[in-house]
Amino acid sequence: IFVNPTQFGPNEDFSRYPRTLEADLAALSERGVSGVFTPSVGEMYPPNDQTWVRVEGLDTHLCGPFRPGHFQGVTTVVARLFLACRPHVAVFGLKDAQQFLILRRMVRDLHFGIEMVGMATVREPDGLAMSSRNRYLNEVDRKKASVISKAVFLGRGLIAGGEQDPATVENAMREVMESAGG
Repeated sequence: IFVNPTQFGPNEDFSRYPRTLEADLAALSERGVSGVFTPSVGEMYPPNDQTWVRVEGLDTHLCGPFRPGHFQGVTTVVARLFLACRPHVAVFGLKDAQQFLILRRMVRDLHFGIEMVGMATVREPDGLAMSSRNRYLNEVDRKKASVISKAVFLGRGLIAGGEQDPATVENAMREVMESAGG
């Protein structure tokens, strides 16, 4: 468990990012986990280190341009964690599919020999993707945010049901969003 400072940009929320180590350790213990690696920032980033890991190309679209340095911070810390722990398998949630693809490419290109497994996004009962940052949402904002997944699931269902007109799918999704004031 490690909150990585190098993946946060200058105007992002590193200083107030939720840190719930005791609760996390208790939850893991309840599930039979007997060991957890919890390095300090100093252990992960010794003062004189100058090496960074960057996967070229995959970080130039989607959220990459809006979060400069983010994926370099992610790939660097994950590479360091892999070197420290030497796993055979690494499981990542697909909530951030771009991040998973970048990490999978890093593992392949650097010949880590680790099986990368992407897991479906785990959702709260209201449909919101589980995230530490959900704590930031007040009740009104959380309700608005949960509508996004409802709209996406509706769109996916329409397409799976045979709808081929993008405008029809978009309009149905838009109606769901607008009904919640989004």
